[in-house]
Amino acid sequence: SAVRIAVNKVLPYFAQWSGRGLAFCICFTLLSAALTEWIGVHALFGAFIAGVVIGDSKNFTPASQNAVEEFVLSFFAPLFMAMIGLKVDFIHHFDFKLTAIVIVIACLGKIVGCGIAAHLSGMSPKKSWAIGFAMNARGAMEIILGSIAFQSGIITETLFVSLVVMALFTSLMTGPILTKVLRTPS
Repeated sequence: SAVRIAVNKVLPYFAQWSGRGLAFCICFTLLSAALTEWIGVHALFGAFIAGVVIGDSKNFTPASQNAVEEFVLSFFAPLFMAMIGLKVDFIHHFDFKLTAIVIVIACLGKIVGCGIAAHLSGMSPKKSWAIGFAMNARGAMEIILGSIAFQSGIITETLFVSLVVMALFTSLMTGPILTKVLRTPS
């Protein structure tokens, strides 16, 4: 596409200096997000497309990639999580029963579904369980999509709180369970 060609031509100029490369990535991503929001599609998709276009470029060096990744993880990710925490009353809207149901359904769907698929593709039962538990980890994407659904009025604040707790719980449980599964003799 024309955008991809333009990014490939411009990126070498910015990639020479990690600060400029980072600035270019941030500006291009924000511009893409604003453009998709302007045309009626959520800004998340514009940011995603910008990441694909930049990440796909042969001129996006590993040093630039590391600079962008470190900045996003140390600045935008905590800022996003703080925004979620400020927006929602987690104490008042926490429903233990609903949260337990959401966690059970989420875990069964991923662990069993991915585990069966891995087993059917020829993996050992141990590796199949490991795949199922590894795929069970939720994270930012579920929280982002839940946030969009909540802002749009599709889900209630109570369900959103349950989804956030489920995303955090499944992410936190993955490491210890994978360690245990992989250390267990076959």
